[in-house]
Amino acid sequence: MNTQRKNMTAILMVAVLAFLGILTETSLNVTFPEMMKDFKVSLDTIQWTTTGYLLAIAILMISSSYLNKRFTARAIFLFASGSFLIGSLLCLFSSNFEIMLLGRIISSCGAGLATPLMFNLVTELMPREEIGFYMGLAGLVLAMAPSLGPSFGG
Repeated sequence: MNTQRKNMTAILMVAVLAFLGILTETSLNVTFPEMMKDFKVSLDTIQWTTTGYLLAIAILMISSSYLNKRFTARAIFLFASGSFLIGSLLCLFSSNFEIMLLGRIISSCGAGLATPLMFNLVTELMPREEIGFYMGLAGLVLAMAPSLGPSFGG
């Protein structure tokens, strides 16, 4: 596999993870009434699923520069993918609110690392004359997810 194709594949995989992270972030709000019934909690309690998710994402995005210097992009991607998958499975099989909240926070690690990693890979791997095009594609991925999230959640 040539280098250009390998780089494109790496960026595409990280973009898919970033898209899924933002999609699950924005799809949850429309499910609040159903989740309140299922877990028998109030609205202000169920909102912690979104608040905790966004808080963890913000912390990881802020620390992504440090993590990028300390670990390889491959290691960051594998950790992000694994945490997103494990957290999502934990949410899927949760029997109470606390387990579901824990799963959301674990899965947010994947979303919080994938977005900055995607832009970092574009700037490091793509030829200088093509960076603008790939930055635009990365922005498109991030713009589409919030618009599809509520429909997906509903």
